[in-house]
Amino acid sequence: MIQLFSKMRKRLLLEKSFNTYIKYALGEITLVVVGILIALSINNWNDDRLKRKKELQYLIEIKESLEFDLIHEIDPAIHSFRNNLKRDSLLLTDFFFKNNGMSQDAIRNAFLMYGSDWNILFNMSTFNNLFSIGLDLISSDAIRRDISTLYNYHYPYILDCQHQTDKFFIEQLQPTYNEVIGTWYRNTDKSAKELEDIRTHGKLQSIMKSMRYYTNNRLILLVKVKPRIEQLISDIEHESQRF
Repeated sequence: MIQLFSKMRKRLLLEKSFNTYIKYALGEITLVVVGILIALSINNWNDDRLKRKKELQYLIEIKESLEFDLIHEIDPAIHSFRNNLKRDSLLLTDFFFKNNGMSQDAIRNAFLMYGSDWNILFNMSTFNNLFSIGLDLISSDAIRRDISTLYNYHYPYILDCQHQTDKFFIEQLQPTYNEVIGTWYRNTDKSAKELEDIRTHGKLQSIMKSMRYYTNNRLILLVKVKPRIEQLISDIEHESQRF
C-alpha cells in the first residue's frame, strides 16, 4: 500500500498535474488522520476494558473482605459483647446491689470471665491496595463513597474505641481487680468477710460500671455498622452484574 501511494505520487509529480496532486495529498492526509483516530479509539476502548476488569476484581475482593468481617469479626463480637453485658448485669444487680444469694461458683466464674473481650481485626488489605491506586477506579459514586466512609471513618472509629477499652482495662480495671479480688482458684471459697469486702468496694463497682459503658458503646457501634456493611455488599453485587 505504501509503495502504491509512493508510485502514484512520483507519477503525478512527473506529469506536473498539480491540482490532481493536491487532491491526492489531501486524500492521503485524510487517510492518515482517520487511521490515527481509529487506532486511538481502539486503544482507548482497550484501556477502558482493562480498567473495568480491574474495577470488577476490586469490587469482588472488597465484597469478600466485608463478608469475612461480618462472619468472623462483627457477628462474633456482637455475640461476645452481649454475653459480657448479661454477665456484668448479673454481677452488678445480684451481687453488688441486691446480694440475693448468688453461689460462690457463679460469682467466681463471673469474675474470672470479666474483661474477656473480643478484639476485632478488620480485613483492610484489599482497601489499602485500592486506596494506593486511587478510589476513582470505582465508577459508581455511591459505592465509592460508601467504601471510603466505611474504611476511613467507621472502621477506624470502632478500632479506636477498642483501643480505649483495652487501655482502660490495663490501666484501671486489671490493677483494681488484682488488688480486690486477687487469685480466686476454682473449687475454692472466700470467707463471708472477703465477699462482703468485695461487694462493698466502691472503686471496683465504679470501674466495672465504666467497663460496662465501654462494652455497651462498642456493641452499639457494631450493631449500627452491620446493616451498612450488608447494604454495601448488596450494592456491590448489583453493580457487578453490569460488567
